[in-house]
Amino acid sequence: MPLVKLNFRDRQSSTSRRDSKLRDLSKIKAELFYQKGTTCDMPLTRLALLVVVLSVALAGFCGAATTKRKTGLMRLGCFVDSAERDLDEFFKKSNYVKPEYCVSLCKERGYRFAGVQATDWCHCGNTFGRHGQVADSECSLACAGDKKQTCGNHWRNEVYATGL
Repeated sequence: MPLVKLNFRDRQSSTSRRDSKLRDLSKIKAELFYQKGTTCDMPLTRLALLVVVLSVALAGFCGAATTKRKTGLMRLGCFVDSAERDLDEFFKKSNYVKPEYCVSLCKERGYRFAGVQATDWCHCGNTFGRHGQVADSECSLACAGDKKQTCGNHWRNEVYATGL
């Protein structure tokens, strides 16, 4: 019996560590994406490439999805939301919601991150990820503003960097 409990704890601990590492990698990618310096552009580019390669390798190993660039936006992943909002600075419901619309809306208001949720919600904030990251398959609802794109799900934010 203790052997089963030990295995369960190990598996649970391993899952928590994996989720924590995925969150950390997403935040590092977001920070690297916005570093703008003339003296360290080349090393930063190499470092950013290394982070992306490592995150792709980790994502393939853990079964998680990687950043999509179909829209030209910096997608950071699918994150859990709750009544204590993850992106809690500003939100708006609209029939025009799609990633580009939400990123533009949040950027105009001075926020670093934008999250599309449940088809027609846009959430903005300067931090994200406090409730954890989940597989991209959990962010699968079509956007109200463009049915060909996905806009999170119920209590799931598809998070993008705004460039600020």
